Amino acid sequence: AALTPECRFSAWTLGGIACTAEVAVSAVLIWHIDLLYRVPRLGTRLERIRAMSAEALAANPRWRRLASIGVGIYTALPFSGTGPLGSTFFGQMAGLSRRTTLLGILGGSIASSALRAWGAVTLHGEMESLIRHPAMTAAGVLLTLALLVVLGRALRARNG
Repeated sequence: AALTPECRFSAWTLGGIACTAEVAVSAVLIWHIDLLYRVPRLGTRLERIRAMSAEALAANPRWRRLASIGVGIYTALPFSGTGPLGSTFFGQMAGLSRRTTLLGILGGSIASSALRAWGAVTLHGEMESLIRHPAMTAAGVLLTLALLVVLGRALRARNG
């Protein structure tokens, strides 16, 4: 069933379109992000970050798996600044391969699009107000901060 009388597409069809668009844009960015390395000063800093991340991930295969999953989760989060664009940058700066980054984005985009479509069908328009609720924003900020604290402690413990 269509979302509104004016819309001929179902929520699931719109979710599929959104997922396809997100992955297509991410693929273009992943294969052209190397252009940022040519920007004076920025390029050398980005290359240094990527090299440090790649070294850390190579030393610990468990972190590599977690980073791959993290790209998918970051894509699926319904908060400002997350999504496929941020995940593309995050995955590349984390030293993940293009393929791994794109697969993580694909998984996160499928999960996010399916959740939104299900919410549109089930909650009948209440999902947007739920997502924009201040408690949801606070939960997102707290979740992000908690994740940063946990990862920071793990990194400090590993480096002694």
